[in-house]
Amino acid sequence: MRQTMLAFLAMAIFSLLSFSQQRAALRYHGQVYGRDVERAALDFAQVKMAEIESKSFDEIDAANPELRVDVAGLTGNIGPDEDELAVAAFDDIDDYHGFSSPYTHLFNSAEYPFQLDIEVQFVSVSNPSVALTGAASLAKEVTVRVTEQDTPGERAPVVITLKRTMSPAGLYLH
Repeated sequence: MRQTMLAFLAMAIFSLLSFSQQRAALRYHGQVYGRDVERAALDFAQVKMAEIESKSFDEIDAANPELRVDVAGLTGNIGPDEDELAVAAFDDIDDYHGFSSPYTHLFNSAEYPFQLDIEVQFVSVSNPSVALTGAASLAKEVTVRVTEQDTPGERAPVVITLKRTMSPAGLYLH
Protein backbone atom coordinates (compact mmCIF):
# COMPACT_ATOMS: atom_id res chain seq x y z
CA MET A 1 0.00 0.00 0.00
CA ARG A 2 2.83 2.35 0.88
CA GLN A 3 4.49 1.82 -2.53
CA THR A 4 1.17 2.54 -4.28
CA MET A 5 0.80 5.82 -2.40
CA LEU A 6 4.39 6.81 -3.22
CA ALA A 7 3.84 5.95 -6.89
CA PHE A 8 0.62 7.97 -6.92
CA LEU A 9 2.37 10.91 -5.22
CA ALA A 10 5.24 10.74 -7.73
CA MET A 11 2.75 10.76 -10.64
CA ALA A 12 0.91 13.73 -9.15
CA ILE A 13 4.13 15.71 -8.72
CA PHE A 14 5.25 14.81 -12.23
CA SER A 15 1.85 15.89 -13.60
CA LEU A 16 2.07 19.25 -11.81
CA LEU A 17 5.58 19.85 -13.10
CA SER A 18 4.54 18.92 -16.63
CA PHE A 19 1.49 21.19 -16.47
CA SER A 20 3.62 24.07 -15.15
CA GLN A 21 6.15 23.57 -17.95
CA GLN A 22 3.40 23.56 -20.59
CA ARG A 23 1.94 26.82 -19.22
CA ALA A 24 5.38 28.45 -19.27
CA ALA A 25 5.93 27.34 -22.88
CA LEU A 26 2.51 28.67 -23.95
CA ARG A 27 3.17 32.01 -22.23
CA TYR A 28 6.56 32.24 -23.93
CA HIS A 29 5.09 31.51 -27.39
CA GLY A 30 2.33 34.06 -26.74
CA GLN A 31 4.92 36.72 -25.95
CA VAL A 32 6.94 35.87 -29.06
CA TYR A 33 3.82 36.07 -31.24
CA GLY A 34 2.90 39.38 -29.56
CA ARG A 35 6.30 40.80 -30.50
CA ASP A 36 5.83 39.60 -34.09
CA VAL A 37 2.43 41.32 -34.20
CA GLU A 38 3.99 44.54 -32.85
CA ARG A 39 6.66 44.50 -35.55
CA ALA A 40 4.08 43.76 -38.26
CA ALA A 41 1.79 46.55 -37.00
CA LEU A 42 4.66 49.06 -36.95
CA ASP A 43 5.69 48.02 -40.46
CA PHE A 44 2.11 48.40 -41.70
CA ALA A 45 1.74 51.85 -40.07
CA GLN A 46 5.01 53.02 -41.64
CA VAL A 47 3.95 51.73 -45.07
CA LYS A 48 0.64 53.63 -44.83
CA MET A 49 2.37 56.80 -43.61
CA ALA A 50 4.80 56.63 -46.54
CA GLU A 51 1.85 56.20 -48.93
CA ILE A 52 0.18 59.31 -47.49
CA GLU A 53 3.45 61.26 -47.68
CA SER A 54 3.66 60.52 -51.39
CA LYS A 55 0.48 62.56 -52.03
CA SER A 56 0.13 66.30 -52.60
CA PHE A 57 -0.33 68.62 -49.64
CA ASP A 58 -3.70 69.91 -50.87
CA GLU A 59 -6.17 69.20 -53.67
CA ILE A 60 -5.07 72.29 -55.60
CA ASP A 61 -1.42 71.20 -55.38
CA ALA A 62 -2.11 67.91 -57.19
CA ALA A 63 -2.41 69.79 -60.49
CA ASN A 64 0.32 72.32 -59.66
CA PRO A 65 3.40 70.65 -58.13
CA GLU A 66 5.11 73.96 -57.29
CA LEU A 67 6.36 74.63 -53.79
CA ARG A 68 3.55 76.24 -51.79
CA VAL A 69 4.66 79.13 -49.55
CA ASP A 70 1.35 80.54 -48.28
CA VAL A 71 -2.22 79.47 -47.54
CA ALA A 72 -3.69 81.36 -50.52
CA GLY A 73 -5.66 78.95 -52.67
CA LEU A 74 -5.82 76.11 -50.15
CA THR A 75 -9.16 74.35 -50.31
CA GLY A 76 -9.36 74.08 -46.52
CA ASN A 77 -11.29 70.85 -47.05
CA ILE A 78 -10.40 67.93 -44.82
CA GLY A 79 -11.56 64.59 -46.18
CA PRO A 80 -12.07 63.06 -49.61
CA ASP A 81 -13.94 64.84 -52.36
CA GLU A 82 -17.18 63.39 -53.77
CA ASP A 83 -15.38 61.78 -56.71
CA GLU A 84 -12.75 60.12 -54.48
CA LEU A 85 -14.56 57.00 -53.35
CA ALA A 86 -11.61 54.61 -53.13
CA VAL A 87 -8.11 54.89 -51.68
CA ALA A 88 -6.69 54.61 -55.21
CA ALA A 89 -8.40 57.92 -56.06
CA PHE A 90 -6.92 59.83 -53.10
CA ASP A 91 -4.58 62.49 -54.48
CA ASP A 92 -3.82 64.65 -51.45
CA ILE A 93 -3.07 64.11 -47.76
CA ASP A 94 -6.40 65.11 -46.29
CA ASP A 95 -8.36 62.68 -48.50
CA TYR A 96 -7.36 60.03 -45.94
CA HIS A 97 -9.22 61.80 -43.10
CA GLY A 98 -11.76 59.48 -41.53
CA PHE A 99 -10.54 56.45 -43.48
CA SER A 100 -11.18 53.23 -41.57
CA SER A 101 -10.88 49.70 -42.92
CA PRO A 102 -9.73 46.22 -41.97
CA TYR A 103 -6.53 45.06 -43.66
CA THR A 104 -4.44 41.92 -43.77
CA HIS A 105 -0.75 42.80 -43.80
CA LEU A 106 1.87 40.34 -45.03
CA PHE A 107 5.00 40.55 -42.89
CA ASN A 108 7.83 37.97 -42.79
CA SER A 109 5.72 35.48 -44.76
CA ALA A 110 2.85 35.64 -42.26
CA GLU A 111 -0.51 37.40 -42.52
CA TYR A 112 -1.68 39.69 -39.72
CA PRO A 113 -5.22 41.12 -39.59
CA PHE A 114 -5.39 44.78 -38.54
CA GLN A 115 -7.89 47.62 -38.33
CA LEU A 116 -6.54 50.81 -39.93
CA ASP A 117 -7.85 54.24 -38.88
CA ILE A 118 -6.49 57.53 -40.25
CA GLU A 119 -7.18 61.08 -39.08
CA VAL A 120 -5.91 64.32 -40.65
CA GLN A 121 -6.21 67.84 -39.25
CA PHE A 122 -4.77 71.28 -39.81
CA VAL A 123 -2.33 72.30 -37.06
CA SER A 124 -0.50 75.48 -36.21
CA VAL A 125 2.78 75.89 -38.10
CA SER A 126 4.51 77.45 -35.09
CA ASN A 127 3.08 74.91 -32.61
CA PRO A 128 2.03 71.63 -34.28
CA SER A 129 0.47 70.36 -31.05
CA VAL A 130 -2.33 72.93 -31.49
CA ALA A 131 -5.13 71.78 -33.80
CA LEU A 132 -6.83 74.41 -35.93
CA THR A 133 -10.55 74.12 -36.50
CA GLY A 134 -12.09 75.97 -39.41
CA ALA A 135 -8.78 77.45 -40.57
CA ALA A 136 -6.30 76.23 -43.13
CA SER A 137 -2.56 76.27 -42.47
CA LEU A 138 0.65 75.04 -44.03
CA ALA A 139 0.82 72.11 -41.63
CA LYS A 140 -1.33 69.01 -41.41
CA GLU A 141 -1.04 66.37 -38.73
CA VAL A 142 -1.64 62.82 -39.92
CA THR A 143 -2.45 60.12 -37.36
CA VAL A 144 -2.26 56.49 -38.47
CA ARG A 145 -3.63 53.99 -35.94
CA VAL A 146 -3.21 50.25 -36.49
CA THR A 147 -5.06 47.87 -34.15
CA GLU A 148 -4.63 44.10 -33.98
CA GLN A 149 -7.83 42.23 -34.84
CA ASP A 150 -7.33 38.67 -33.58
CA THR A 151 -6.16 39.10 -30.01
CA PRO A 152 -5.61 36.09 -27.79
CA GLY A 153 -7.37 36.37 -24.44
CA GLU A 154 -4.24 36.56 -22.30
CA ARG A 155 -2.97 39.90 -23.60
CA ALA A 156 -4.28 43.25 -24.76
CA PRO A 157 -4.46 43.94 -28.51
CA VAL A 158 -1.45 45.58 -30.12
CA VAL A 159 -2.15 49.22 -31.02
CA ILE A 160 0.39 51.31 -32.93
CA THR A 161 -0.21 55.04 -33.40
CA LEU A 162 2.04 57.14 -35.63
CA LYS A 163 1.65 60.92 -35.87
CA ARG A 164 3.48 63.05 -38.35
CA THR A 165 3.20 66.74 -39.16
CA MET A 166 3.44 67.37 -42.89
CA SER A 167 4.05 70.61 -44.71
CA PRO A 168 4.24 71.53 -48.39
CA ALA A 169 7.97 72.16 -48.14
CA GLY A 170 8.62 68.78 -46.54
CA LEU A 171 6.56 66.99 -49.17
CA TYR A 172 8.05 68.99 -52.06
CA LEU A 173 11.63 68.29 -50.96
CA HIS A 174 10.86 64.70 -50.02
